[in-house]
Amino acid sequence: MIRSVFVLNNQDIYMERHYTAPVSREVPQQFALVASQYPRKADVPSVLQVSDHIVANLTIDQLTFVAVVGYDCNAYAPLQFLQILSNIFTEYGGCTTENIIDNYFVLYQVLEEICDGGVPLTTDMSIMRHIVPPATSWNAFVNGFEDLMKMTKKDQPKMTSMQSNITRDLPNDSIQVNWRPNINHPIQSITTEILEKVDITTDEQGIAKAISAQGYVDMNVKMQGMPELTTSFNQPSVILDASLAKNVMIAAWNRDKTLHVLPLDGDQNVCQFKSQVDMNNIPIEIRIDQQLKHNKKEYVVNVNQIRSMNKSDLGQPKVSDIQVYIPLSDYDLVSETTSDGSTQLSLADANRWILWKVDLHDFKGKLTLRLEPRKQGHISRLPIVKAWYTLHNYVASGLNITQINIINSTAKVFQKIEASTEVAIEIKN
Repeated sequence: MIRSVFVLNNQDIYMERHYTAPVSREVPQQFALVASQYPRKADVPSVLQVSDHIVANLTIDQLTFVAVVGYDCNAYAPLQFLQILSNIFTEYGGCTTENIIDNYFVLYQVLEEICDGGVPLTTDMSIMRHIVPPATSWNAFVNGFEDLMKMTKKDQPKMTSMQSNITRDLPNDSIQVNWRPNINHPIQSITTEILEKVDITTDEQGIAKAISAQGYVDMNVKMQGMPELTTSFNQPSVILDASLAKNVMIAAWNRDKTLHVLPLDGDQNVCQFKSQVDMNNIPIEIRIDQQLKHNKKEYVVNVNQIRSMNKSDLGQPKVSDIQVYIPLSDYDLVSETTSDGSTQLSLADANRWILWKVDLHDFKGKLTLRLEPRKQGHISRLPIVKAWYTLHNYVASGLNITQINIINSTAKVFQKIEASTEVAIEIKN
């Protein structure tokens, strides 16, 4: 919360604006005395404590911008606010005392618009120029002429040069701002994707010991102007914790778990979340059977589809890239056979392993390995098997997008929704 802003040149106060309770002028004067003790202005700390106040400051050219804030304010916020304010002063004639004297009223209007009740507004420079046009001789002539024409005979000219320069009309969606510069797409489209990465730890029989899921909502937006997007979900309750991008409105998410996005142009991750996944929603099962034959361990890995995946609005779910990785650093491979798919074997001394790429025919497969220990003794623990695959058009937590609304755009927009789940399984014996 920013209480007051002062603009100083050495110890002279040229401008001040109070957003909450007024702050005494003694505070910036005491700051100026403290700052004068440093040999260079660049050596003055960005944040100082003056009497009972926290003071953030930024010096640009002749002027020092001072923000008086409360103890509960993040130090970065007022410094970012002062940087934006100094950039606006530079755009409006420069950070000099002469500019303040010549354009005092316009710059004061900027101070009025850039902060609301102590809360800094991240108003874009091009929008600020539209709301408060920079002072020029032509603007002064037009404003004075319009004021004179609107006067009645009973009205007397009272400080016509001080009439408000703030426009009543906000910029339309054709204005270009710095995060969407010079955008022109002949075909406008929105592609939204939900991606879940599920990590599962199971025993040999496929019974889950631990399961966790990390989700992502990505957007590819190719639209002109200043669109806003609202995305609704069917089961937002499965989202346990969410991290939103900076251009997603937190209030809408806290209210009804809706993503209200001011999109960037192109690809962007708008949300990361942890989700709740039931093992019953995992359609592929991987089990291990062990038998002792001829003093050698027979190691059988079975892959089966135990649950059907029904067609949804996203399309028919598909499984791809089922792979099973088995380290063999402590074992010698006597023989291996597979009923479906292909195997890739590496017997290098440093890293021995076998990789089984399962054929997706009927979603079934079996890999049989016969192992013996490389050292003398019996096999007490067999290797930890790792497997992974991808489910397309399928979200394991059940989260799906129900609706995407577009605001501030009248053009025809092609929408596409995609979803996939990447499953990684670790089987411990």
